[in-house]
Amino acid sequence: MSIYFIQKKGFLDGDVDYLRHRLAASKKDGGDQYYRHFLTRLFFEGFALEEAERPPEARKLLGRIPYLNGGLFLPHQIEQLHGLTSPPAPLLKGEGGIQIPDSVFERLFAFFDQYAWYLDDRPLRADNEINPDVLGYIFEQYVNQKQMGAYYTKEDITGYICRNTILPFLFEKLATFRYDAVHPLPIKDVEPYIYSAVNQAEYLPTETEREYAARQKRLAQIRADFAAGKIANVNDLITYNLDIEKFARDWLRGLDDPLTLRAFYFECLKKLTVLDPTVGSGAFLFAAMNIVEPLYEICLDKMAQCAGPKYPDFRDELARVAEHPNRRYFIFKSIIVNNLYGVDIMDEATEICKLRLFLKLVAQVDDVSQIEPLPDIDFNIRSGNTLVGYASLEEVERAAQRSLFNVNLPKRIKETDVALRAFRDLQTQRGISARALAKAKADTQKKLAEIEAELNEALRAEYGARKLETFVESHRPFHWYVEFNSIMLDGGFDVIVGNPPYVEYKEVSGSYQLRGYNTQDCGNLFAYVMERCNALIAQTGRIGMIVPLSAFSTDRMIPLIKQIKDTSSSLYICNFGWRPGKLFDGVNLQLSIVLQQAGHSKPIDIFTTRYLLWESEARSTLFSKIEYCKTDDERLPGAVPKLGSSEARSILSKLRSKSAEMSAYFVSRSRNLIYYRRGGLYWKVFIDFETGSSEEKIICLKPDVDRYLIIAALSSNLWFWYFTATSDCRHLGNRDIDTFPFDTSALSEPDRHTLSKLGWEYVADLKRNAGTKTRVYKGTKAVDVIAFEVKKSKLIIDEIDRVLARHYGFTDEELDFIVNYDIKYRMGKEEAEE
Repeated sequence: MSIYFIQKKGFLDGDVDYLRHRLAASKKDGGDQYYRHFLTRLFFEGFALEEAERPPEARKLLGRIPYLNGGLFLPHQIEQLHGLTSPPAPLLKGEGGIQIPDSVFERLFAFFDQYAWYLDDRPLRADNEINPDVLGYIFEQYVNQKQMGAYYTKEDITGYICRNTILPFLFEKLATFRYDAVHPLPIKDVEPYIYSAVNQAEYLPTETEREYAARQKRLAQIRADFAAGKIANVNDLITYNLDIEKFARDWLRGLDDPLTLRAFYFECLKKLTVLDPTVGSGAFLFAAMNIVEPLYEICLDKMAQCAGPKYPDFRDELARVAEHPNRRYFIFKSIIVNNLYGVDIMDEATEICKLRLFLKLVAQVDDVSQIEPLPDIDFNIRSGNTLVGYASLEEVERAAQRSLFNVNLPKRIKETDVALRAFRDLQTQRGISARALAKAKADTQKKLAEIEAELNEALRAEYGARKLETFVESHRPFHWYVEFNSIMLDGGFDVIVGNPPYVEYKEVSGSYQLRGYNTQDCGNLFAYVMERCNALIAQTGRIGMIVPLSAFSTDRMIPLIKQIKDTSSSLYICNFGWRPGKLFDGVNLQLSIVLQQAGHSKPIDIFTTRYLLWESEARSTLFSKIEYCKTDDERLPGAVPKLGSSEARSILSKLRSKSAEMSAYFVSRSRNLIYYRRGGLYWKVFIDFETGSSEEKIICLKPDVDRYLIIAALSSNLWFWYFTATSDCRHLGNRDIDTFPFDTSALSEPDRHTLSKLGWEYVADLKRNAGTKTRVYKGTKAVDVIAFEVKKSKLIIDEIDRVLARHYGFTDEELDFIVNYDIKYRMGKEEAEE
């Protein structure tokens, strides 16, 4: 596939159908020799060698093709295992080894030729067009989603996470250098950085009148807070959801201090390390590259304006860039080699990730003469199990104390890392021969393999496994301290981003076991990945992940919530629903994006959004309209409340002022019963009679408790908001009912009587409006069940909330917030407008 992209640009002997024409020529010789005699030579003696190093026979066979290097074009381990080396001999009759008939390639090329291949970033306009980004989508679809928990992450998600981790890190690192003009904040004018979706005077797609008014109110608040000096540091750009990417570029373009420029480019940008620990096909690394590439461009332009005797490092850097025929190619190559790192347990993932990065480079040139050797990033994009292996010096030293390996190993690790860094530096230098690169790589790989073998043996002993080979094959150990030694010695990665697998540990525990995780009881791989990230991040680093919403709203995840809080100085949690719009196409998952600033400052600053719902047509403005609100509520250790507004924060605070909770009125056995169903997306039904539903549960009340009083409270818009703010928004559990703050003794006698009466009227109204629906449950016959039309009883529910508003001391604005909470989705757009 990679060659198809390259040939369509005419880079292979000037022939846009190079592969097909060479297949036809090979068939004339007979004997199914295309793979063995032509393709292997194209790879091993063509792309992998400079023209001067190619044998005369290969030059004649292949024609004018570029030297690409890149690691992809050396013999694969499968080929090495089966004796296929360079130069490959023609296949003899009856000979073993890898054999691929020519007919396979005929069918493959016929399939490929149905598509138009474009090696650029332009949007696809027809179903038969294909570009390198499609490779990522193909890979994510190829992965068994239920087994591996991998989902295709769209650009709006990767972009939001990367710009709100990478750019804040760069600004904060810059602030550690003491130059007079180093501080880009506070910003001089907020208007250019308010997203157009917030600033727009017209109605947005699908926007109701109430939503429009709320957006205008938010816009006024941003302007007022800016005028009051409240937007003063880099985290404020996240809190107010301003366009931090545009701000970074504008600041850099306006920079006139060479000392600040030097610090930003050489100390911050070039040394930036971005890791995706479950890299897949590289979606997050591409988003990172798209964010930092313009910064490289602007820095080089600024250097050119002030390069001279006073700034020799600027002059030297510009001279180094000038050696390369294409500046964008050089910049992307530098980013890929110096800034981007990834690990994945699937070999196929790392292969496709590297391939996509290479194609990104080739796409920058239109003349074959401008193609430079592709970087060999086998040491950047690695294959292995992120969760198994020695991650830090402390872990290695503890193993050494137990005499699990030679005490000189840490010294050898350092020496190997020096060789690895030297090999990486060769990637952006001109004039380095292919043989010199291959030798440097082979020497480094040999040293790494020897160290990994010792560490794997030490780990096998810790696990108590019998056979090393079996242990390595099942657990795929990845030793972070060895593979990225200099980064780990410097404190860890600057930025870690990604989309970890959402897989229950019990699903993989038959293949490999995990040890030493504080989050072990969480029972899901995404929790372990997040804990691992906190072990890999630099002290001042940033982490951005998209994970199931349950990560911050279930008691099962208490160990993860505690671990994240204990290792953070600030935390942003953005919460997304799954209906009507979905973040992942075709996947019914509630999700949270977490932006974590490493550190140990207490108290930690935590900001959350509300539970966001949207229509698919409004996806384009979804991330522009995100609203955060600070929360310090820790009443529930298994829930970080979803707030998003000052009204929500105030309402929760007033609820928490009531010490009694709903559970005070419950007992384990009673004849005083309330029935409820766990299902229902926008409404939960609490009633005084059985319905026969398989989802039906009961609440046993104390004999003297007025059940209609409890039904009224649990049927209120207020309780539904509380449920949404504190639960996983999917499963109605005991905690969601038990912990609702409700003190009947504090109610006035008139309010108590009114609530009880409204509770009875509500149940009667539900009965009056109920119908029957036929449902087919898995493994059962069709069943007729009572279907409630709760929204027809909305007026009664609103009356309940007015009584509760007096009880809790809500303002008119807070009551309005509760009565109209998610009304567009609970009632339908037209009825909500009414």
